[in-house]
Amino acid sequence: MSQPKRLSKAAGLGKKASGLILNNLLTAATQFFILVLIARVFGAQTTGEYSLAQGYILPAAFLASLAFKQRILMDVDHQIPYADFIATRLVFATLILGAAITVCAVFEAKTVTLLAASLAVIKFMDGSVENAVSLLQRHKQIGRIASTALTRFMLIMTAFGLTLWQTQNLIWALIALTTALIVHYYAFEYRYCRRVESHFGKILTIDKASITRRLQLARSGLPLSIAMLIGAMQLTVIRLAIDRATDTATLGHFSAVLQLVMVGNIVITSLSQSLLPAYTRDVRDVNRKSYIDHVGMAVAAIVCIVLIGTGLSWWLGGDILVLLYGTEFAGLGSLLVWAAVSCLPFFLNPVLTSAALACGMERQQFLIYSIGLIATLVAGYWSIPHYGAAGGFMAMGCGALAQVLLLLFSIVKYWRKSFDPPVKS
Repeated sequence: MSQPKRLSKAAGLGKKASGLILNNLLTAATQFFILVLIARVFGAQTTGEYSLAQGYILPAAFLASLAFKQRILMDVDHQIPYADFIATRLVFATLILGAAITVCAVFEAKTVTLLAASLAVIKFMDGSVENAVSLLQRHKQIGRIASTALTRFMLIMTAFGLTLWQTQNLIWALIALTTALIVHYYAFEYRYCRRVESHFGKILTIDKASITRRLQLARSGLPLSIAMLIGAMQLTVIRLAIDRATDTATLGHFSAVLQLVMVGNIVITSLSQSLLPAYTRDVRDVNRKSYIDHVGMAVAAIVCIVLIGTGLSWWLGGDILVLLYGTEFAGLGSLLVWAAVSCLPFFLNPVLTSAALACGMERQQFLIYSIGLIATLVAGYWSIPHYGAAGGFMAMGCGALAQVLLLLFSIVKYWRKSFDPPVKS
């Protein structure tokens, strides 16, 4: 493919994905500013407790998602009413997130448990919003995605910021954030989904056919959601190890730097999700060249982002952290450099995961993420006691690198097998 055609294809993909990318950018900005406010108002100790609560809830949220967002984008269940997605997730997410809160209550202090309960409700609503956005993206409702993302960001940040300023209480601020998220979802995303989906269905319908469909939905999404749970467990293991090996304040320092990485990760994940329909079409058409072009463009963009991020971290790392989080986080510039270096395999992971999903490798993800978790455990066992928060980023990079290598091997093996000449009898 000539260079002008490559650029034209990249521009076309960027335009189609612009709504989804803007939505995920504003989601990342929301999470980032929430942590900035927590760090500035309460300091590193409370930031560490908030991160510890995230360690219990985020893996459960991935399992509770049942990979519906990816399946909606891939359009593999278009014959199933969208109401079945909502009803299935309502039951499974309530049970799974409730179990995560219980586990947190057993092992952690009351403050962390209350934060985990608040985060569980927020992640429940976040999942509903993500599924709705994926449905709107499938119907090419780019303008609606962008407008609702902007109003959601403004409403959530206003509710959280004002409540935190008035009460100086993090739990009340999170409750205000949850209320704003629920109101916005039913006022905009839910209403738009009913408009664009011709066979929306009834959520409260309970009969043999609907129960069968919903159980089938849960079974089909479970392998990938378990794989994502194992992937999320990598950060949970690192958070718990830092908290046990050092103290909660050091975990707060790690979390503050990690949040900058997660902003970039959400951008990369949105790029991966937007490319998923293109990957699926390339695999369906057995168009290896177009598939390689799409993967190559994403990898090139990630390499550029990581190089720029590493340079800025080296040059302005300490000043950036003090500006964002306050003087309590001074002297952590080297930690930001470690985080930037570990970003390359961490950012490549979602792109290659989407590319592998398009090839029908949902069940292989379990093995790949399991090996990544083992690599994280082995690396963290050595690095975190010696290097503290920096050791956490070392372990994160090692786990992500193991997954990237396995994903590359699986994708190359798939395409080589697809183009092997038939065996003569």
